[in-house]
Amino acid sequence: MPSSVIRRLIGGAVAFIAFGCAPELPTEAADPAIRAAKGTAGGGTRGAAGIVVGTALPSATTRDTTINVRIIGSGFDRNMTAKWAIDSIVTSAVAVNSTRYVSATELVANITVSSDAPLTEYDIIITSTKGGKPGIGTEIFEIVQELDLGSLGGSYTGAYALNEAGQVVGYSSYYVSGGSSHDRPVIWSNGTIRDLLPSGYTLGRATDVNESGTVVGWAVRSSDFFIVPFTWSASTGFRALPTIAGENNSGAMAINDAGIVAGYSGRAAVIWENGVLRVIQSVPDRFNTAVDVNSSGVVIAVETVTQTGGSPRSLQWSAASGVQFLPTLNGSAGSVAAINDLGMIIGNGPTPTDPSSHPFIIDGGVARELVSTLGRVTVTALSEVGHIVGQDANNRGFLRDPSGFETIICTPVVPAPQYSTSCGGSAVDNNGRSVGWKTDKYGQGSKAYAWQLVIQ
Repeated sequence: MPSSVIRRLIGGAVAFIAFGCAPELPTEAADPAIRAAKGTAGGGTRGAAGIVVGTALPSATTRDTTINVRIIGSGFDRNMTAKWAIDSIVTSAVAVNSTRYVSATELVANITVSSDAPLTEYDIIITSTKGGKPGIGTEIFEIVQELDLGSLGGSYTGAYALNEAGQVVGYSSYYVSGGSSHDRPVIWSNGTIRDLLPSGYTLGRATDVNESGTVVGWAVRSSDFFIVPFTWSASTGFRALPTIAGENNSGAMAINDAGIVAGYSGRAAVIWENGVLRVIQSVPDRFNTAVDVNSSGVVIAVETVTQTGGSPRSLQWSAASGVQFLPTLNGSAGSVAAINDLGMIIGNGPTPTDPSSHPFIIDGGVARELVSTLGRVTVTALSEVGHIVGQDANNRGFLRDPSGFETIICTPVVPAPQYSTSCGGSAVDNNGRSVGWKTDKYGQGSKAYAWQLVIQ
């Protein structure tokens, strides 16, 4: 289960990027009929059979993805098949798994983009089994390095977690009456964005998603403005989770593939199992937050002096062993960020001689500092096989693969005068796909993106 960013009220936003050298373009001979149908760049073309290919929705994606693409045009029938091409040459870099007829003006193609697909613009060619000249939409689809995941209409988006199916969760701002903007929990799936917030709630964010597509997060109830934890799935919809009596600030931060949810209620670190609340750590005058849970049900948590931070300590909990403070680089000081199914834990904290934050890995009950070729880094998320993402000292996002190879995954935009900008990774899956965040030139507004690391 990918890990979410650790905060009670998570801020920031995100980005997805692809790296690597593009392979050579296809060299197969172009179909003469396709070349005859091809028109000017960027527009649809009418073939002899009356097929017009206008636009594609979405119009871009990253490498190593499988998505549905709506093809909008005219003259379509049930005998149509879609193909992707570069300069009229059909390419195997984009495999069309199926073409579904919707209407005379819409087809839906399910495509799989290879991990080494050229980063360029693609034609979409529509042919008919009845014969006749195909229709072609010239350069109406693109495989890109940095992909805007889309929004509900507001200026800000953020992604916090993803699963192996490529579903991404986070938030999107949404304009309401009076010109104000509220964040709403969303899921991006198969090229589309979905608002998860039902009526009766004002705003919220989604913080994690498991492999079955169950989402967790927090939302603000309209009737009393309490912050409540929730789960959401396509089959059950939005469900509020129980909280400790009298608490008005609770949130779900992570979910494992068995459906165990970890989070907090008031000052206590808690889990929900089959919808039943269980307190795992509650200390007077301390704030405890469970931030992640692996497939074995081991929960990691952070204990702080105040709700927003201050002198954190790291701990773990399991049904068998109860609460145990974790060994970090300096006793139990520091904040754990993620745990995977191998039992590896990452976090950031001080050393005995340096109070500033150092990244660490706990493996086999032993903590060691993560020594990076990029200098001092901050780690935020961990895949089940050992990928790590975070941010370096130059405010760039980085990824470290299981072999220890490191690369920059995003670079901040050029800041406006007297401002600073940044970006970083917030979650990563077993294939090196990740989500992260990138501020605007004023160091504030940001958008959600998708990226896939490709090393050749």
